[in-house]
Amino acid sequence: MGSNKEQGSAQARSEPAKKGKTRNLYIKNSSPVPNWYLDSFLEDPDIPNYVHVVFLFLLRRTIGWDKLFEMVSYDDITNGTGETKRTHIQHAIFLLCDWWGLFSLEPGKGKRKSRFTVEDWSNRDTVLDRKLTMLFSDYDSGFPSVEEFRAIKNPKEIVQECYTKAQATWAKNPSNLDGQSKEAAAVVVPHGKR
Repeated sequence: MGSNKEQGSAQARSEPAKKGKTRNLYIKNSSPVPNWYLDSFLEDPDIPNYVHVVFLFLLRRTIGWDKLFEMVSYDDITNGTGETKRTHIQHAIFLLCDWWGLFSLEPGKGKRKSRFTVEDWSNRDTVLDRKLTMLFSDYDSGFPSVEEFRAIKNPKEIVQECYTKAQATWAKNPSNLDGQSKEAAAVVVPHGKR
């Protein structure tokens, strides 16, 4: 016969958790992944796997280490993700930073590391509106493929064109949002992109 403590633990495991209790569990040495990323980015079949791997690496190096920014090099990303194609890493950084605005990037000079800063992810709708805005690009998947990325001369110009098209379209007919948040009509431009 087991002790009361053992019986209590077994009973707690067999009873269903009260609503909201499971999510409040703290898992030591973990990195929380936002649900909006899992639901809207990870599910998107057009987004290459290396983008997800680089996102998770940057998430771990920032939020996972309880920081809002981290100095990271291409070698750090290669070693931390296993992605060896530099073009794939550049493409992933472009999509995560410039295209979707999940991180901001201050490139290092020469062999110095670049600074990746977590942008404001507190409002799910703002993050998803940014992704929706970028669908106004001329790319079939809503973002440039790695091949198309190689041909881009001025990425900030393309991003600005998407904002301009989205604002014009939503200003004419806000009902075209097809269930998206009302904030999409205003198109919130992340810091440094205006």
